[in-house]
Amino acid sequence: MGLPAEIAGPDGQEEARRHFMQQNRSELKRENPFKTALNLSLMVLIFTVALPFLIPGFVLGIWLRFKFRQMALQDGKFILLVYSDSPIWKVYFEQGILPRVQDHAIILNWSERRQWKNWSWAVQAFRHWGGRKDFNPMAIVFCNLRTIRIFRFYKAFQDYKRGNTAALQKVEGEFLGLVATETEEWGRKRGF
Repeated sequence: MGLPAEIAGPDGQEEARRHFMQQNRSELKRENPFKTALNLSLMVLIFTVALPFLIPGFVLGIWLRFKFRQMALQDGKFILLVYSDSPIWKVYFEQGILPRVQDHAIILNWSERRQWKNWSWAVQAFRHWGGRKDFNPMAIVFCNLRTIRIFRFYKAFQDYKRGNTAALQKVEGEFLGLVATETEEWGRKRGF
């Protein structure tokens, strides 16, 4: 679409702007009001249906963060560690990782999940942040009320089983490094 000849010259910038604005207003007026109302109604319906499902998860996450914060302040436990009796990682975890973190960890054994108290906040935290894939073994580190770090060891142990140790060394190093940092931070807050 070109500009009319009388406003196409070098001094016609203001005219060109007015022409453009007028053209856009007329295009906006041509929009179907029924279509706009239908789109708005659809958005309201989606929010009305989705909101009740989103709010409980959000509130549960906040509650679990506060519970972990309370536990960390009382007992110095800021790690939720989940593993199982799998022959792939049981010995590795029990000899290499648990001794380094057990003073600051709540430990859940997936192989003993039938004995878990389903309404305990640790089990709920595991289910909330653990997800449905690659959740065993894993560690959740509660750094503060806003920051939660999740370390999933499953794929690293699958590589380890095939002889590749790099992935396991990486995730273990990141996890233990964060635990060391948080332990120092926790000690400073408690005056140790």
